[in-house]
Amino acid sequence: MDTNETNKITYALAKQVPDMLRGVLIHTSYGDITLDGEDAEVLAGMVKLMLERRLAVCLQSAEF
Repeated sequence: MDTNETNKITYALAKQVPDMLRGVLIHTSYGDITLDGEDAEVLAGMVKLMLERRLAVCLQSAEF
């Protein structure tokens, strides 16, 4: 198991994803995208699901 990756994901789920509910700034090479309100909530929900899946894979890998 990559404990560093697991720690990063756990931290993101505990701190960063909840903070996304206040607003999100996405940086791209073509400029920034700002999301707030309901849009930020939707994105935070999608990111939470993605990270939970990644965490499950990390934890399953540790079992072998």
